[in-house]
Amino acid sequence: MTLTEDELCELALTHFADDINIPVGATEWSIEEAEQFFESGGSWIPVRRARSCECTVITLAHRNDRRSRFLQHWCGTPPRFALAIDGRTLINRVDVPLEASVSAGVRRLLSHWRHSMCTHEKSWGTQQPRKLAAVAACHCSHLLLWDALVQSGDNDRVLFVMEDDATLQLPAHTSYLPDWFSKHVSPQLPADWALVYLNEPVKFIDERRLSGPSSDGILPATPNGWRIICADNIDHPAAQCVREIDGVPTTEAYALRRSAAKRLIEFSLVHGLGAVDYVIAKAFASAAALAMASERNPDLRGVIESSGNDAEGEGTQLPMGAGMAQRVFLVDPPVACQSNGSADSDIQNFVLFNGTEMHVSDPRLQALWLRKALSNALHRGSVVHGSSSNRQLTANGGSVDQSHHRPTCSFD
Repeated sequence: MTLTEDELCELALTHFADDINIPVGATEWSIEEAEQFFESGGSWIPVRRARSCECTVITLAHRNDRRSRFLQHWCGTPPRFALAIDGRTLINRVDVPLEASVSAGVRRLLSHWRHSMCTHEKSWGTQQPRKLAAVAACHCSHLLLWDALVQSGDNDRVLFVMEDDATLQLPAHTSYLPDWFSKHVSPQLPADWALVYLNEPVKFIDERRLSGPSSDGILPATPNGWRIICADNIDHPAAQCVREIDGVPTTEAYALRRSAAKRLIEFSLVHGLGAVDYVIAKAFASAAALAMASERNPDLRGVIESSGNDAEGEGTQLPMGAGMAQRVFLVDPPVACQSNGSADSDIQNFVLFNGTEMHVSDPRLQALWLRKALSNALHRGSVVHGSSSNRQLTANGGSVDQSHHRPTCSFD
């Protein structure tokens, strides 16, 4: 039987321990575990391993190619494939198609998905409706998995969420993801951990692209195995990316428990639908961390400060995730990466050009980009260089790497 926050406070008073900070996940403890925690002065925390694990892969119904490619890198019991919400089906719909088992709160949020978008997404969504639908569909697909985990009532269950373009690389002796997690990650985690990123911050990937070509693949573990980095670690660059909402990890691979899923749903109900990688990072950030992130990253201020309070009623407030950052972790080195198949993603593929939303493969857009690039080159008196096999001219006369693999490396 789990405890409420009020019951925990009463137990703290009973044991003269009301000056001890109660961990976020303490509501999942038994009375005996809570009493031992308070009697120890907060030094003892119960160690509880997951009773069950589930590996779920989010995939679109028509992407047999991605499912086949995913299984080429998978070992052990096959994962469960969960059908994603397709952004292209939302364009002509007001609501999101849902099964009967979806909770009432999530059902209300998705009954009018455009209205439920967060403030930042609404600011550009009217000009890019197809990209907006893709962003909403991605968030919804993850949200439905979180909702099912919360409804399961199992506080110890671990859900591994992956997207079908993720690639995992695990050691041969523990090649099944839950086995590897139980052996190398779980022993390093506190009892009330909430979420673990299995990939790396996208900021690191972008920085490597700018610095030049690098080899594909995932680095093996260090001689000492994998380290677990807490998101509130002030000295670690990967934790800094998460804490400052700057180049956060994408959502192709992460593990979470019911406490995290509950928090993510609560945050979504109040703040609305948005880019799901930023939603996860913001949901666990403290108000102070968000304020600092907004100050340091003016280009991301709209994303960081977006509230979308109209999703659940004007003026609705939700406390920031104070303390939750202590329950979020990263694996170093990462064991998952995402192929950079921009041609497969509507979120990256639809761009705004001269006030019109266009697909990057549209010949008209290609011609406009080329014309503008040549104009810029002539204006600068320079020549535009690049191989057509892996580079593409952009609207500002530069180029974008079109390679289809995103390498990962150790965080150091």
